[in-house]
Amino acid sequence: MPRPPSLLATLVALCVALSACSSGSDAPDGSEGTTSPSGSTDASSTGASPEATDEAAPPVMVGDHPHRPACRLFTPTDAVEVLRLAGEAEFDQQVLVESVSEEDGPDPDQVDISLATTSCTYRLGDAADTAVRLDVREYADQEQARAEWATIRRFGEKRLPPRLTGGPATFRELDSALRAILEDAQQSVGGVRVPGFDDRILWRTGSTEFVATTGNLFLTFDRAENFGFTAALTKRDAALAEQVLLRAMEHAADAATPTTPVPPFFVQDEDWPPFLDPCTLLDAEGAETLLGGRPGTLSTSSVDVEPDINLGADSAAGRSHDNGCEWQLEDRRGTADLNVQYVAPQDTAEEVLDSYLGNLAFGDPTPSRAQVGRIRSAMGPGNLADVDASYVFVVGGERSSFSYYLLLDRYVLELTGSLRRGRYGSRSVDTASLRDAGQLVATQLAAAVADSTG
Repeated sequence: MPRPPSLLATLVALCVALSACSSGSDAPDGSEGTTSPSGSTDASSTGASPEATDEAAPPVMVGDHPHRPACRLFTPTDAVEVLRLAGEAEFDQQVLVESVSEEDGPDPDQVDISLATTSCTYRLGDAADTAVRLDVREYADQEQARAEWATIRRFGEKRLPPRLTGGPATFRELDSALRAILEDAQQSVGGVRVPGFDDRILWRTGSTEFVATTGNLFLTFDRAENFGFTAALTKRDAALAEQVLLRAMEHAADAATPTTPVPPFFVQDEDWPPFLDPCTLLDAEGAETLLGGRPGTLSTSSVDVEPDINLGADSAAGRSHDNGCEWQLEDRRGTADLNVQYVAPQDTAEEVLDSYLGNLAFGDPTPSRAQVGRIRSAMGPGNLADVDASYVFVVGGERSSFSYYLLLDRYVLELTGSLRRGRYGSRSVDTASLRDAGQLVATQLAAAVADSTG
């Protein structure tokens, strides 16, 4: 059961609704001609992208506006240019895959009335475990997004929306409550402009968040270190936030920006098999076959920015690279996962599989012969066409779980699916559904490998 919103959140939501009707003096100003120095293109230009294989598919829409996935607004190419990426840097994204209408949106009385939210997170791979994240909330119209921005600015400047001062007794009570919490609210809700930086960007005081709005979008930039936040504002933080948000606004205004996810890799590397987009191998049809329902969102994880970074590892699985795709039913009632491992030049697919399952089963990525024998005894033939080998791996216990493994050339694929069981539990999908979906994946994989070698 969802938690009821706090008093503060409820008051803020009411401020947003009322400020949509107030004057435009608090709307983000500044020159509309402000641009970032990007002019960059997505890393998807280096390999097959979803739109290259599905050009006829209609764009994903949010209300009357094209969907703007967060990693399309700050792309892997942008990240390479702007962020200080170490060799193990990677990114993940959450994307909408089905259009959403205003009728599908939340009740107008809800705290958050946005129709969709996506995210894009780059982990820089440095010693501080720095992560840079862009969240994109998509509203039904520009006025709602600007009202959110204006309310945050009002809290930051210790001002109240004019309609909440005076008036009937209920509004006087609300006004009194807002004034009572304003000092505290300023630390978590309020935002201020930073002198010397673009006026459309607000720093949320007491945090590492910076926010901006463009069109029907509300953008939030955040940076985290060591699994926590650095609350002190520095000029370097503000400069980085400005670069990211300006690029995001530039891409958002470009009508050619795709509504599809970014392929989950930075660049191709000639020493490795071509990096693939797992979401084109396990596509929406395959996920529906696996879960029995049409997924609405997907998440991906990427290959490291420097593929050769782990070639000195002491195990085949450790030397390999991987990326993944997770399809989700509404309210996460079910998930379908495909992980693609890329075999290092000195290894074979079977060696990577044994190493991976050795680490999974025994915590040892260099399993002994006896351990490999025990792993293999828990595996049965997958009976899939179009691949070199396929297996179904069964883990027993109170609830058995099943995984399908597909091996072709220098690729090792792991396919799993789960459905919610009760309020908190989940169960693996049955082997028949896994096999049907696995064959769809195998056919797509064989076609992709043939294209890359042909």
